[in-house]
Amino acid sequence: MAVSQFTDLEMAKKHAAWRRWKAVENMDKYLIEFESNLIKTGAKVLWAQNQDEAQKELASLLKKNYATEAYFEPSPNSQMSFIDQALKQQDVKQVSFSDYNAITSTVIAEANFIIADPGAIAFVSNSTNLQQAFSKARCVIAIATVSSILTHINDINLFVPLTASYTYLKNNTPLLSLLFGQRKPEESEGLPELNVLLIDDCSTVLNDTKARQSIWCINCQACANSCPVASTIGKETTLYQNPQQAIVNPIKHGFDSHGYLNHTTTLCGSCTEVCPVKININQLFIHNRAKHIQQNGASQKEKWFYLLWKKTMLNRNKYQIGKFTTYSWVMESVYAKTWNKSEKPIKPELTFQQMWINKFQ
Repeated sequence: MAVSQFTDLEMAKKHAAWRRWKAVENMDKYLIEFESNLIKTGAKVLWAQNQDEAQKELASLLKKNYATEAYFEPSPNSQMSFIDQALKQQDVKQVSFSDYNAITSTVIAEANFIIADPGAIAFVSNSTNLQQAFSKARCVIAIATVSSILTHINDINLFVPLTASYTYLKNNTPLLSLLFGQRKPEESEGLPELNVLLIDDCSTVLNDTKARQSIWCINCQACANSCPVASTIGKETTLYQNPQQAIVNPIKHGFDSHGYLNHTTTLCGSCTEVCPVKININQLFIHNRAKHIQQNGASQKEKWFYLLWKKTMLNRNKYQIGKFTTYSWVMESVYAKTWNKSEKPIKPELTFQQMWINKFQ
């Protein structure tokens, strides 16, 4: 298993968090370095501000290459649905690896990481299909997000096994493919043509100095696998993908349409505990909730309710005045209509406070 490579997993997480912090805080510098190093080999780098632009750029690349078939196998954690749409738009047939002719033409692949020094692209998989496809492809189109930037090639030694430890690869030895650009005219081996499509997936999040911590994410899905909400809802829905996406989507797409995601958490802390790059997802949920309130995301009635609830819970005398207890009011006023008479919970004779006092008298 990949995790067995770490003699001290907690220390590895701390180091990974620091490396991701450095990459994100200096992203503009490292992205320029990555592009500069890659184009020296003759490869082309294209930029897209969002997935809509990425779809247009990909469709244009397929058209320029006269592609009629393309080999593309999306990763289990893929969030790039625009690739399928671009293939359909250009009437390009998506083929499997078993079709030999297909992999001598165009290969589309989702990158796990892009590396500033020396200008490389990393792909992690559990089979040799992608490696063989690269060796026979006439044109490779690598799709990557700008947030996947790493500073140095040595970071691969840390992030590949760390990513594999939490993904679908955790019970297998991860296979790493590295592309260092396309071959030069005088070279006989290497890729004839390499295009890299970089998608801006984090500019709006970068503007939030606290939430930018979420950009450290390496898309390992550790938070989703440990989240009770994700396991209850299931992975088939697009409403809630994982805690990480529940943090960034309201910021990227607006709290009006995605503000509900701020409350899709039990705040149990399991996502924060397992995160391999130590993103404090719990605190970011609370941060988003506060931001949502500041943007008038809650009604005045709701604000009054929580204000009274806070004052009541901080004062025991207010919490229980005579026979008018919080329990009675909630059960009889709020939930009365949701239960049949036979299902209504029976009110205990003594409150917890009274039982506690009696216990030590």
